[in-house]
Amino acid sequence: MTTPSTTRGITEIDVWQAADALLLEGARPTIERVRNKIGRGSPNTVSPHLETWFRSLGARIADPTAFSAPPALPDPISQAATHFWEAALAAARAEVASLSISQREELAAAREDLDVERRRVQAEANVQTALSQAKEETLTMLSTRATELQNLVDAMTLKIAESDAITCELRADVSRLHEGREHLRQQLADDRAAFDTARKELEIRTAASENRWAQEIDRARMAAKELQGKVARLDKEYAERVKRLTHDVNNSAEQRQNALSARIATLQSPVYCTHL
Repeated sequence: MTTPSTTRGITEIDVWQAADALLLEGARPTIERVRNKIGRGSPNTVSPHLETWFRSLGARIADPTAFSAPPALPDPISQAATHFWEAALAAARAEVASLSISQREELAAAREDLDVERRRVQAEANVQTALSQAKEETLTMLSTRATELQNLVDAMTLKIAESDAITCELRADVSRLHEGREHLRQQLADDRAAFDTARKELEIRTAASENRWAQEIDRARMAAKELQGKVARLDKEYAERVKRLTHDVNNSAEQRQNALSARIATLQSPVYCTHL
């Protein structure tokens, strides 16, 4: 005896019971009649179970014990079930024996039509399943790619913001450097103005007192020497400060540029997706 197996939704047991009931009612089991008898189920689900029912019908009719109740059932229920199936089998045997040759040919034709319909429905179901799977895979791939692109855009946006902040800091450093250089230039101008003033005063003193000319000249020379030394020191200090600030700014800019280039290279490295 073929043991019915369950599928999702309509089971083989449902189809067999409906087909048995139709046969006992004197109606030929068809896909539509079985579906109407059960009240649900698609042709694609009912068709293979009904085909199995037709193939096993002869063996079931020839073997009265094939439908005996399970041994675990109580005796009254087992006897009632046995009586029911024996009566059903007797009616089925009578129905099959009364079928004419033309009816049997009609039954065979119906089975062939059933096979054709089953293959057609199965082919359509396979096509629909393939299309659905392809659509789901495409949607999943597009969704994954969109997420990757959005992450890349977010990363680049953050990187641009960081670059803008670094640029602002560098501009501030350059501005401070310019301010320092202007301050040094102003100091040098003030010192030179003071030197000019001292020289003019020295010339006035020399014109007013020729007797103190040599002394004033010496003083003037000493003052000029000191002033020149001071100017030289200021020029040297200015040059060193400018050089040091320029060096510091260049080093800072180079370090930040190298860090920025490394971070951009990291972000621009290929991203491999493992869930496409």
